[in-house]
Amino acid sequence: RLDPMGRAMLADSLAHACVGSPDTVRAKLQMFLQRTGADEIMATANIHDHAARKRSFQLFAEIGRPMGALKPATAAGNASAGHPHPAVHA
Repeated sequence: RLDPMGRAMLADSLAHACVGSPDTVRAKLQMFLQRTGADEIMATANIHDHAARKRSFQLFAEIGRPMGALKPATAAGNASAGHPHPAVHA
């Protein structure tokens, strides 16, 4: 039902979405970080229920812990590479 511009906007928005179990999100974030070299992750959760949204952010914040840290493959040149967890902005 979307016009071509709307479809393009939606595709662009979803191109970097990481949705799923913690393992799925962790894997997608690692691929994103390797591909982009980003040194910060900004998370959003369009979840109406406050408790569910809070739990989603808690799970997201825990993703970096088992790996030691989520960081881009080129972390040596990034000032924030030493941060132990991904940044979460609500």
